[in-house]
Amino acid sequence: MDYEKDRYIRFDLADNAIDNLQRCVAFLAETEANPKSWKWAAIAAHDALYSFCICALQGTNPDLVMEATKKGKKKLITFPKAFRRCQQQNAIRDGTLGATPLSLDAADSRKISTLQKEFRNNFAHFHPRGWSIEVRAISDALPVVFQAIRSLILDNSDRLYGFPCKEQFRTIDVLVTTAEAYLQRFNELDDERIEESRREEELETIMSDLPQAEDQHSDELLNNLTEDASKEETE
Repeated sequence: MDYEKDRYIRFDLADNAIDNLQRCVAFLAETEANPKSWKWAAIAAHDALYSFCICALQGTNPDLVMEATKKGKKKLITFPKAFRRCQQQNAIRDGTLGATPLSLDAADSRKISTLQKEFRNNFAHFHPRGWSIEVRAISDALPVVFQAIRSLILDNSDRLYGFPCKEQFRTIDVLVTTAEAYLQRFNELDDERIEESRREEELETIMSDLPQAEDQHSDELLNNLTEDASKEETE
C-alpha cells in the first residue's frame, strides 16, 4: 500500500464531471429501496451537467469560464450562464469551432431551470421547514439532463478538448444509457401505479354510489306506499 499516494485523491475537470454522473446513476439505482435518494440523484445530475458545460466551454483556456467579482477576484461562471453559453453557436471550444451547440425547446429548458432552482438550490440551502416533493417532478426533469449531456459531450466527442482519454467518452455513454434506463423503468412503473390508483378510485366511487341508489329507491317506494295508504283512508 502506497501510504503517501492514498492520502490524496485527485480530480481534474473531466474526472469531476464523470464522477458526478456516476454518483447520479448510483443514487438512481437506490431510489426504489430508498426514495430519499432522489434528492442526491437530482443534486448529482445538476452538478454533472454543470461540470460538463464547463468542460465544453473552457477548451484549453480556463479563463473562458471564469469571471471577475466586484473585488477583482476570479470565480467560475454560474450554471445558468454556462448553460446559456452552451446553446450559442461557436461557444463550445474545439479545434475548429465546429462543435454543435445544445438545442433545447422551451419546455425542456424550464425543466433544467426547475432542477436547478427548485431542487438543487433548495436542497443545498435548505430552509427550516417541511418540504414534500412530488418525485415525478424530478424524474421528468432528469431525462433532459442526460439528453443535454449526450448532445453536448457525446455528439461532439471527436472535437472537444478537456478529455485526455477517449475511453472517458465510452464511460459517459454507458452511464447516460444506464441512467436513462433507470428513469424509463421508474416512469413506466409510476404510470402503472397511477392507472391502478385511478381504477381503484373509480371502483370505490361506483361502490359508494350503489347503496345511495338503493336507499333512494327505498325512500321513493316508501313514499309511494304512504301516499297509496292515505288515498285509501280518504276513500
